Amino acid sequence: MEELQNLNLNNFYSICDVAWDINEKLQMTTKEELSIPFWKNSVSFPLDVLHTRPINQKSIHKDGRRSALNYMMDKGYIKTFFDERCGDFKEFVIRLDRVAFNNFFNLLKIAFEKRQLIKKKSSDENVSLFPQRIPRNTSWQNVTIKFKDKEKVSITIKGITDDTDYEKMGFSDKRTGKTNYQWGLLLLFAKNNGELKPANPQIIESMKKQVSLLAQKLQTYIPIDYDPFYPYEDSSDKRGFFYKIKLSLIYSEEIQIKPDATVDDDIADLIKEQTSRI
Repeated sequence: MEELQNLNLNNFYSICDVAWDINEKLQMTTKEELSIPFWKNSVSFPLDVLHTRPINQKSIHKDGRRSALNYMMDKGYIKTFFDERCGDFKEFVIRLDRVAFNNFFNLLKIAFEKRQLIKKKSSDENVSLFPQRIPRNTSWQNVTIKFKDKEKVSITIKGITDDTDYEKMGFSDKRTGKTNYQWGLLLLFAKNNGELKPANPQIIESMKKQVSLLAQKLQTYIPIDYDPFYPYEDSSDKRGFFYKIKLSLIYSEEIQIKPDATVDDDIADLIKEQTSRI
């Protein structure tokens, strides 16, 4: 589930595009071999933003479908697939294990619904979002946040710049109006080159909720509908167990948050600072 949430927008919806086709075919057969179109003019799942469909997008669409099938084969959700011409059309012929695919499809539907809820929440809540329209298919790797000081930042997304601060981004403590815990955490990620590796098990556990809240805040301000953090667990994207953010963070040495302090000490100080405001 978490791995699906971490896929970028194009990859995730390409997988949805193919998986919904496969699921429709499985409803009409008991076999474990089926075929789906090489590419289509519309999508089967309930979304209208996968790709535009003019003829010059044909190669992009079919490459996305092939990549999605390779992903599902690598994960063991399908056994194999190959291309086959049927008259004037080409199809993907797919062999699969129905149980493995059905389990994957159920997780995919949940991940899809979660992404839609995030988009709906941002739309329903009258919050301050990124003030300019960002290019379609922007990923977190295209985002850079540079700290000017402890309260102000400059955000750059594919050449678009937004000079803003913690309050406009929704990171103010409602009790005091000062920066909240999540802003302090974002600052610590910047200080540590986007990675936090606490050693204290209690701090590791306490950070789970705070990293999740930080992700929600970032997604509310910057409209990218998947997680801005890599999974904490060891994965193909990073080796080891630690917290790592996908976007680029630039830290100003002038801020001087105890330059020689450990991550555990910095987080303990942050907790102490926030607690003292209560």
